Amino acid sequence: MKHFILLLFISFSFTQETNSRLSLIDFENKATNLSSEEISIIGNRVETLLVQSGKFQVITITERDAILGEQKFQNASGCVDVSCAVEVGRLLGASYMISGSVGQFGTAYVINAKMFNVETGEIEKAAEFYTTNHKIEELLIQGVEDIINQLTGVTTRFESENNTSISYPVVQDTIQYVFTHITITPKRANARIYIDEKLIGTIPPFGIEIKTTVGKHWIQIESNEFETISKEIFIGHKKRSRNIKLKQKSRTHHNSMMMNKNPEEITDHPKLTLGGGVSIGYPSSVNGNFRAHYRFINFELAGGENKKESFKGDQVSIGLGTKKFVVNYIQGKWVGDANLTEISGNQFTQDEYNYTGWSVKSFKKLLFWEMGVVKSDIQVKDMFYLQVGLLFLLTF
Repeated sequence: MKHFILLLFISFSFTQETNSRLSLIDFENKATNLSSEEISIIGNRVETLLVQSGKFQVITITERDAILGEQKFQNASGCVDVSCAVEVGRLLGASYMISGSVGQFGTAYVINAKMFNVETGEIEKAAEFYTTNHKIEELLIQGVEDIINQLTGVTTRFESENNTSISYPVVQDTIQYVFTHITITPKRANARIYIDEKLIGTIPPFGIEIKTTVGKHWIQIESNEFETISKEIFIGHKKRSRNIKLKQKSRTHHNSMMMNKNPEEITDHPKLTLGGGVSIGYPSSVNGNFRAHYRFINFELAGGENKKESFKGDQVSIGLGTKKFVVNYIQGKWVGDANLTEISGNQFTQDEYNYTGWSVKSFKKLLFWEMGVVKSDIQVKDMFYLQVGLLFLLTF
C-alpha cells in the first residue's frame, strides 16, 4: 500500500510539472556581429528543445504573438526586465517564462537564460553557456542544448553522425540537494562536465555550481586539449568548493593531431630534408641541383652548362642555416675549351680550372634563389654569380 501511494505521488508530481505552461521572451541581442535573424534562429531552437523535453506545455512563439495581439499588447521582443516578462506570462496564462540574451566579449560568445515563476516573479533557475573558439555555430548546437539542460534537467545530446537529438529524462526525487562549486586548472580549458553521465555544461573560468544529492557521484570532465578525468567523488551535507587540475594530453595524442598540419609547422624533432631541382642563371645557364639538410647543416651538389661559352661546371657546397635560408662555402670546377675572357675578365686558354667562394641561398616553398662570389685559381678578380630555380623537397 505504501509503495502504491509513493508511486501515485510521483506520478501526480510529474503530471503537474508536465501540465505547467511555459513560454519564451525573444532573446536580447547584445552581440555586435549577430543579426536579428540569427538570434531568432537561436530562440526557435530553444523552443524546439523545450517541446522535445516533454516537461512543459510550451506556448510557442507564434501562439504567444497571436494571444498578445488579441490582448493588444506591444511586441514581446521589447521585454528586457522581469516585470515585463511576468506581465506577458500572466496574459498568456503561463506558469513559467524564459528570457535571455546572446552577448559577445572580444572573441567570446555567451548565452544567458533565466526561468522564473510568473506567480511569484522569482527566478527559479539560471543558465549560461560560452564559447571562445570563434564558432558562432556552437551557440546554436551545443550552447542551446546546455541551456535547456540547465533549465529543465533534461539532457539533449546532438549526434552529428545521423543529425538526431536523443533526450535522457532525469527522474527527480524528494531528497535535499547540495550545491558544490567546481573550478578547474587551467581556468580557460573550455571543458565540459558530466555528473553521473549527465551533461551539466561548459565550465566557465570562474567555475560552475552543480546541484546533487548527498552521497557518491561519478564526475567526468572532457576537453579537446586535456586528458579526460573520470572519477568518483563524495558530496557531503555542507557546501564546498573543489578544484580539479587537468593534464595536457600525451605526446602520442599530440602527434596524431599534428598529422593534419603543414609539415613545416611541426618542429618537435629534427628532420632530414632531401631535394632536387633545376635552375637558370649566370654564368652557367642551366643547372641541376641536389640538397640535403639536417638540423642546421646544409649540403648541396650542383652541375651546370653554358652552351654559348662552351663550358661545364660542377660544385660542392656545405653550409649552415635553416630549411629556408643558408650560407654556403663553395668549391667547384669549370671545364671547357672556350676563351673565358668575358666571364672571368682574364685572358687564358686553359680548359679546366678550380674555384672557391661563398653564397647565400633562400628557399620559399618550391622556389629558391642563390647569389655568391667565387674566385678561381687563375682569376685576378672575384666573379659574381646568380641562380633562380625550382627545388622539390621531401622531409623524413
